[in-house]
Amino acid sequence: MNINFSVLKELGLTEYESKCLTVLLSYGKLPAREVAKRAGISSAPVYETLRSLAQRGLVQQVSNDPLTYVAIDPKLSLPKFLEDKKKYVDQIGNTALKLLTNIKQIAGSSEASVESLKVYFGSDYRFSVGLPLYSLAKREIFALTRSDSLPVEHFREINKAIKRGVDYKLIATQRSATNESVIKKYLHLGAKVKLNRKLHGYHLLLFDRKIALIILFGEKNNVAIAVLKNPGLCAGLAQYLETVWKDSELVA
Repeated sequence: MNINFSVLKELGLTEYESKCLTVLLSYGKLPAREVAKRAGISSAPVYETLRSLAQRGLVQQVSNDPLTYVAIDPKLSLPKFLEDKKKYVDQIGNTALKLLTNIKQIAGSSEASVESLKVYFGSDYRFSVGLPLYSLAKREIFALTRSDSLPVEHFREINKAIKRGVDYKLIATQRSATNESVIKKYLHLGAKVKLNRKLHGYHLLLFDRKIALIILFGEKNNVAIAVLKNPGLCAGLAQYLETVWKDSELVA
């Protein structure tokens, strides 16, 4: 079956989710292993993918032994899915608005110093700006990223941080065949990893709740990197990350 999944991707579904949903819509009630076989993916990620689709209200589990799912009629599931997605986007949008407003106020206030906010533009800065920040962390590093591959130097610094007792929490915003090895590497280093596919378009790292690194991705691979050293704003970002962490699924 040759299907263009671009529309489903625009709705926020991953490649695996799109394939599994399409299989269930095409063949009806199926055990998870059969879904994996017909979707052309390995059985390991299919269980997490089907749980994610069930959480989104697009499929329903109908049996435990064997674990079996059926797709919900799109005329019923899609309106609810879109409504929930809009609520979540509105919530994140309000948070982002407050964040960006605070950044603007800090940058424009008389109290702002060179150390409060630094902004860099261009992909050349994407990895170099954050590298020295790992060594400053003493207690916690909180990261929300797509879990793309990182330069070796970054993983080396993450490893050093975890070995000296830093609690590294990663919220991955995607999980697919392309970044599965990266997620496994984080787990191997001793990081705590959760998955939340609802967030896209930026990376956020928080070091000891004192320094924040925000990476925004625009069109045509444009990248903007902001480094914040403002206690009040970093405390707000910590609360935001804690909320997202509670709403995310543990990866083991």
